[in-house]
Amino acid sequence: ILYCFDEYGLFVTTTTLTGDSHTPDGSNPSLSGTFKATVPDHTKTVHIVGNQLLMDFDESEYRDKSEYEVMSGLEASAGRMIYWARETIDQLASHTSAANAIKLLRNQAKITLEIASDVNFVEKGWVVVNSNSFGTVAPYSPDHGGFVAPTLDSPFITLPENKAKLGDYLDVRTNPEEYIFETENTEA
Repeated sequence: ILYCFDEYGLFVTTTTLTGDSHTPDGSNPSLSGTFKATVPDHTKTVHIVGNQLLMDFDESEYRDKSEYEVMSGLEASAGRMIYWARETIDQLASHTSAANAIKLLRNQAKITLEIASDVNFVEKGWVVVNSNSFGTVAPYSPDHGGFVAPTLDSPFITLPENKAKLGDYLDVRTNPEEYIFETENTEA
């Protein structure tokens, strides 16, 4: 889905990619490919959002609202991996090959449990606690220039308005990895 904004940063419309507009990469169809989209002429910025559901998004409620009002209100629920990027129309025109492809940011962190082979430790299960049930779609930081991707040198978190936590922390898992949304944790 492309969320289109005009030169003033106000919401214009969404464009959904369907059918022939998306061509998955044959060698890695779930992680790369190409797409074509038609956006209104006065579009200057787009937020590219992959895997987002539009069921509860009523465009008429967001028309002429700012990027911040539209994008910061979008949320994802646990179990739904969302991918995001923000590009200007000029930047989009430069993405003509795999070498300069648009990189989408995943909205969940991957936690992996690895046990060194030289350690006398038997895993019975593990669990992530105090994890958010909902996460944001696009990272926003007024201190870092608006909608930008966090970096190791300049980290920040973007928490959703819905602060609900995942259920029972006693639900121990034995799978080696877990995906979670950002969570603000106290020292306790």
